[in-house]
Amino acid sequence: MPYRKPTGAVLKALRPETYRKVLELLAEPREHVSYREIARVCSVSCHTIKAIERAEAETLAVRKQTLMDQSFRVAKRALNRIEDGIDTAPVAVAVPVYGVCVEKALLLAGEPTSCVEVKLEASDLYTEFQALTEQISQALNANTTPALPEPGVIEAEVVS
Repeated sequence: MPYRKPTGAVLKALRPETYRKVLELLAEPREHVSYREIARVCSVSCHTIKAIERAEAETLAVRKQTLMDQSFRVAKRALNRIEDGIDTAPVAVAVPVYGVCVEKALLLAGEPTSCVEVKLEASDLYTEFQALTEQISQALNANTTPALPEPGVIEAEVVS
């Protein structure tokens, strides 16, 4: 039997709900849901998932945009609720919802959710090494050895 290249058409025809689930998971950022995870959850091969991704590229872009818009709307509503009820209503639920929605929206937009600042200072290692060897050389040429203290008499008593 010859090898049949996976296209996702058989999955779409035989298991449409699984096909839709694969599309939903493909719309998520790859950092959250990997191909392997989609394959495990939906019981399909990674080749089929990648074929569906190629076939539905435009649809996925629209789904990602829809998810991003929805996340921004929910984040805005949560922020408005926090702002409106900051003095009287308990907002313990709205705060994490706002944070999650903002992070999700940033991820979908391809923006970083955290930044790491790295400061590197350039130094001339060769010059520093030369200065250190010069100091060592001067110390050796001066032949300055620290004088050892004279041994003194120590009074001791043996107690048994």
